[in-house]
Amino acid sequence: MVPCGRQVLRGPIAAAQGRGRAVRELTMFLLTKLKAWALGLMAAVLAVAGAYLAGRWKGSSAAKVKAEVSQQRAQIHAQDAQARIDAEVDHEIAKLPDAPAQRVGDAAPATAAGRLRTDWMR
Repeated sequence: MVPCGRQVLRGPIAAAQGRGRAVRELTMFLLTKLKAWALGLMAAVLAVAGAYLAGRWKGSSAAKVKAEVSQQRAQIHAQDAQARIDAEVDHEIAKLPDAPAQRVGDAAPATAAGRLRTDWMR
């Protein structure tokens, strides 16, 4: 005799149904336990993957900031070097003597004004 709900089943069919029910209950119990383990494992994997991706994102943004700072420093250094060169050129130009004003018509042929007078064409 195997109790099944309100009825009591008898015979080999009843015994097979009782064993089937027991197997189903055992299977459901194991699936419930395995489902909990699977969900826990999945949550752990997602947490590790999230931490990895967050660290990678923060690292890439820090690298971008570092590259921008480096680029700005290089640009400032280049501008400073150009300013020094400009100052040196201005200083050298200032040391040169001033040439007296010349009229093109009276200029010697070896000077720039003389070459302008002889070689210039319309």
